[in-house]
Amino acid sequence: MHAEAVTESTQISYVPRSDILHISFQPGRAARTQVIDDLRIADFAADGALMAIEFIGASAGLDLSDLPERDRIEEAIRAIPQFLVLA
Repeated sequence: MHAEAVTESTQISYVPRSDILHISFQPGRAARTQVIDDLRIADFAADGALMAIEFIGASAGLDLSDLPERDRIEEAIRAIPQFLVLA
């Protein structure tokens, strides 16, 4: 089962089978991808703006510490209350 939510500028998808939550803030191809740690990957535009973030193992909770644009990410996650925000 694949869950998806869309807001005005944010697209959120969750795939339970792989337990991956993907939040996209803008469409397009990323200029740079940063592996934050084993469970978090962020994509950035050429101007440095956050384009998307992916959480692996999302059902265990989402660690927001040390993330760029944390408030924006947290706001998107709050739209889908089944996920626990850890920090």
